[in-house]
Amino acid sequence: MKILNLVVTHLAPEQVSRHLALAEAYTPGIPRLIAYGGPHVSFDALTFPDKFLLEDPSLRGPVINQCFNELFPKTWRWAQEHAAAFDFIHVTEYDHLILNRNYFEILKDAVERSGCDFLGKNCGLKANSNWMHLFRYRDDPVLLDYLRRISVREDKTAICGTLGNGFTISRRALQAWAEAPTPPPFYNEVLFPTLTHHLGFKIGDIGAYCDLFRHVRWGPLWTEIEIRNLQAQGAPCCHPFKDIDAARRILLPASVER
Repeated sequence: MKILNLVVTHLAPEQVSRHLALAEAYTPGIPRLIAYGGPHVSFDALTFPDKFLLEDPSLRGPVINQCFNELFPKTWRWAQEHAAAFDFIHVTEYDHLILNRNYFEILKDAVERSGCDFLGKNCGLKANSNWMHLFRYRDDPVLLDYLRRISVREDKTAICGTLGNGFTISRRALQAWAEAPTPPPFYNEVLFPTLTHHLGFKIGDIGAYCDLFRHVRWGPLWTEIEIRNLQAQGAPCCHPFKDIDAARRILLPASVER
């Protein structure tokens, strides 16, 4: 199984370069692709060749209103243009810190055992739950009309959800997603798993197969002391952690200049 790591970031080019250098040093050989949500001029300045620009203006506004609808279609277009070979795309944000060099092997094992085409933290059907985004969208006429038009499921109104960081989607589901009628702009934690489900693919909670994302959360930020403790305990990763200098001190202490 070949996994492509799609990294979503908006940081300045120099910071992106440092982030990628650290990722390659710690988990070498993993192909990576940048989905860049920062200014166009910064995108042009990125020296990393495998990249595309996220242009939706909502990405420059409040997180709760951000729309990532273009993420999968642009990923698929990039894959076609570059004849990229992969079986799954693993999507992580810039502040997702890998703490275990075997991270991707653990992920591959979970994906294989699950048989899922979309795997994420707390991913699944959200009916009869108190998930906040279910209340935002369960009666949304625009979303429900779209689902009725494209769904292959018996229940064409089902709403699904996942944490919007660290999810994994298969190549075939990515292609189907990219070729589906353009969806209305909805929050990615709802739209990504919901549309994948209604296109006929199996979605699942990665927590049922491993503890890879035990320390992945929406917030608050992890501190450097907490990260060191997590690594000492064998934690595979954490989110959110934004200090690239501290990350380098923790992960590659022997190479840090003193």
